Amino acid sequence: MVDYAQLKQFDRGELDAIADAWTDQASNLRDRADAVGEQISALSGWEGEAGEAARSGLEKLRNLLNDAADEIDKLPPKITDAADTIDEAKREAASAVDGADKELEVGADGVVRINTVSGGPSSTGMSTDSQENARDTLQGKIDDAVRKATEADEDGASAVRKHLPAQIGVDMSEVGEGIPSIPTGADPAKVNEWWNGLSPLEKETLLFTDSATLGNLDGIPAEVRDRANRFVLDEHRAILEQRQEQYPEDSDVWQRSQDRLDAIKDLESKLGDPHAADQEVYLLAFDAQDVRDGENLGRFALSYGNPDTADNVSTAIPGMDSAMNGDIGGKEDAWLERGERLQGAAGGNTASIVWFGYDAPGKSEVISDESAQSAVGDLQDFQSGLRATHEGPASHNTVIGHSYGGSVLGITAAHEKGIDADSIAFVGATGGGAETADQLNVNATDGHGEVYSGRTDRDFIGGLGFENLHGDDPNSPGYGADTVFETGDGGGSGDIKYGHSPAYWEDGSVSLDNIGHIIAGEDPTEDPTPYGNASPSGSPNRPPGGW
Repeated sequence: MVDYAQLKQFDRGELDAIADAWTDQASNLRDRADAVGEQISALSGWEGEAGEAARSGLEKLRNLLNDAADEIDKLPPKITDAADTIDEAKREAASAVDGADKELEVGADGVVRINTVSGGPSSTGMSTDSQENARDTLQGKIDDAVRKATEADEDGASAVRKHLPAQIGVDMSEVGEGIPSIPTGADPAKVNEWWNGLSPLEKETLLFTDSATLGNLDGIPAEVRDRANRFVLDEHRAILEQRQEQYPEDSDVWQRSQDRLDAIKDLESKLGDPHAADQEVYLLAFDAQDVRDGENLGRFALSYGNPDTADNVSTAIPGMDSAMNGDIGGKEDAWLERGERLQGAAGGNTASIVWFGYDAPGKSEVISDESAQSAVGDLQDFQSGLRATHEGPASHNTVIGHSYGGSVLGITAAHEKGIDADSIAFVGATGGGAETADQLNVNATDGHGEVYSGRTDRDFIGGLGFENLHGDDPNSPGYGADTVFETGDGGGSGDIKYGHSPAYWEDGSVSLDNIGHIIAGEDPTEDPTPYGNASPSGSPNRPPGGW
């Protein structure tokens, strides 16, 4: 029921936005139906009873999606009609109040009262009977407007209930015998076992009805996660564009949405065509969450190469201020470009993953290990998932942590469960997560995980002592890394920040070459002066002449 106070505050824009959202939902369902149609075509060569059953089941799913879209298409006109009627009732009530005698007062509850001393004369000369008649007339108009709005609201709600398909367009009971629930929170190996036990129809149904969950589930094959996350990416872009239409360009909401849209553009520029026979880039995770103080952080993981079939798999963890905004790609030193260079440096059949899978700290939070501690479970599951889905002989897996990402790596490896990798590499790290490398649990397939560390001579992390923030300095002799690899002096432009970031990823640099060797399971060249800007105890010691 609509009351007078709600009628006065009614803003039809809210209902219009809901109508638009349902229109978008119908469009999304049709897009998914089209994608199912493509999958049916792709299965045309699968002969026999099983192939026929899969195609038949997918055809049923496609029909359900289209039928749901047809029903949902009936909702926007009903909602718009309700908005029109309520808006008209609001204008009628406002007009009646504006035109009423000034001695008639309308309370917040919609009740009309005569605003004079009881029994006293009217300042306008109206008799008491005339005042009461005027009051009753105005009360009737207000009541009629409220009744009109209430009926429109109830009619609109009834229409939505009538045309709203179960499960937002898909009645799962109509698709096969029911789909096993997704085992969220389970060990990636168990997830992979569950996935492999599903029928083709069950897999396709889940892919199109629960994309967001499936795309971020460790233990699901890379090709499936990629397909699911592209659906979510498309939907998120549409949401952001719609959000921008509702806010002015000079607002914070509009700008944050634009930052995220820029990031999506960068991701899409790398992803390319998912249907290409030579697909090389995979979106292994995409979560559109907004986390820190309204900033659009978000999470994603992008892989250059298929980690399920690669001989070598690397995962690079970024550091402080890493967020899914317009800075992730499109620039020479952006992380998407770094990931691509790492693949090239390793050579061979290598998958290079950029993992924005944790909530990286801002500048004021970098001294805390809270972000690193919160990342432990997610990083462990992601790495275990790569093991669970890999096909054929085990790949050589490497995890690389840069700056604060090195602390994430070290703290994760120091955990009792450790990390599933054959080697880990600290690059300009803000700490090794433990006092010594012996305290790390690097779960290599051959039983011995290698620990590497490198830092340029001009990396300010080593010069200011930040390398001891979270555990001891992995570059120091006391830490005991298997190899402190050569990185060069990091001179570049002479900017001290250059030695901490761009210097490590330059094409043709000794640093990038050595990280490529590590990814490929080869020995990097050792640093001839491994403790260049750190004393043997790991404490800061600026190079002669300073920076």
